[in-house]
Amino acid sequence: MAIKNERIPLTDSERHTRLLDAIGAVEINIDAYLNGKRPGWLAVGSQLFILLCDPNPSSSLIGALLPHIAFLPLSTQILQPKSKDDETWLMHSPAPVHFEPGRITVELFDSSKAKMPMGRWLRQVIGVHNYGDESHYVTIAQLIYYARNQMGAAHLDAKWDRVAKSLEHPQLHANGTVYPFYEWALILIGHVVVSEAKLALHL
Repeated sequence: MAIKNERIPLTDSERHTRLLDAIGAVEINIDAYLNGKRPGWLAVGSQLFILLCDPNPSSSLIGALLPHIAFLPLSTQILQPKSKDDETWLMHSPAPVHFEPGRITVELFDSSKAKMPMGRWLRQVIGVHNYGDESHYVTIAQLIYYARNQMGAAHLDAKWDRVAKSLEHPQLHANGTVYPFYEWALILIGHVVVSEAKLALHL
């Protein structure tokens, strides 16, 4: 007899507890990453998946408990490569990027613009990978999925391997260490999500 793998619905109290736990885990791992513990970005991605995407944005912890939450839009501009044979993409930020232990400063989000509903915010394109005649646009949600899959050692196809490689730039350099874009961008995404969630919860 086949056994169905069905989720047991959570009560609002249980969801609230999980929400607070996930927010705390994001904060702890952001701090760990900024103080030299590189795997922290994967844990942040895994917790962001729980907060924003599992099983979908509207039914996720934040989507269900904080349905009116909104986030600042990206301030980045996507620049096309110089030729179709260039497999990389470039992200331009209007302000310099600074990295030091415990802190990243960059204008990745535009505080001069109105905040966006979560669903539309997650669909913003944060990068584009070009391979031959094909362009693969990477959204905030897809970057979160990528980190979550890496954390869980899930199988990623060859296309995603190429996409991940193109997500290395722009890099941060600090204390002899190179920090790829997909890591530090996810850390800043986590910071924005936690800040808005705590504001909505009056924490």
